[in-house]
Amino acid sequence: MSSEGVEKEVVGGNEFYDKAKEYWSNIQPTVDGVLGGFGHISQSDITGSEQFLRDVFKLDRPPGRGRALDCGAGIGRVTKHLLANFFAKVDLVDQNKDFVNKATEYVGEIPQIGNLYVAGLQEFQPTEKYDVIWCQWVLGHLTDDHLVEFFMKCQNCLAERGMIVIKENHTSSGEVDVDEETGFPRVQRGLVGARTPLYSKDIWRCPCSPVQEKTSSFLHSILRTSGSFLENVRFGVFERRDISQPLR
Repeated sequence: MSSEGVEKEVVGGNEFYDKAKEYWSNIQPTVDGVLGGFGHISQSDITGSEQFLRDVFKLDRPPGRGRALDCGAGIGRVTKHLLANFFAKVDLVDQNKDFVNKATEYVGEIPQIGNLYVAGLQEFQPTEKYDVIWCQWVLGHLTDDHLVEFFMKCQNCLAERGMIVIKENHTSSGEVDVDEETGFPRVQRGLVGARTPLYSKDIWRCPCSPVQEKTSSFLHSILRTSGSFLENVRFGVFERRDISQPLR
């Protein structure tokens, strides 16, 4: 696969991230592997994301279609089946070098592929301008402080009318199911409810759920911690109540 930039590997981290790195180093670079044994949901996941993006591009001020960033890209599943169909260029970033190397084979020789980065999101320093920054099932692997820092970095690299898309699992209870193997939540605790109004004009929800101009209290606290720096950043927020159930 041709790419615009040489793979960039960032070395560093602490015990929190080293534990996750060790876990993912033992995972096969396959769709079933990166989805934790839930490879069968891939198509329904992509279908829901396609509808979401179609609706986003119908907005009065839609993002451009020039360049997207696939965060926690793994082997390029989302890039291949979704983002490459909507954007002229897609950059991929993942902390697992084997996954990034596999992406060159899995995605194939297509002109939409841009830069390939080997880096954790806590270390990644984006240099391009992105119309959409796609974060799917990856933000739970960041500490709270690093999540705030990541959003700040994203703000600096968004193109005009750019958008950060967050797609995370959703629980209807206040309980956090922690994966004993990785130490990370299986369900992102931040997307528990949707009770706190926040920059309502800039929030969109997945068509799978009722359209509400609200977001979770966790995302609210992250933005509040970040201050007005992120006040004008647009977020597209996905929610799923149970990963074991297909999207509808």
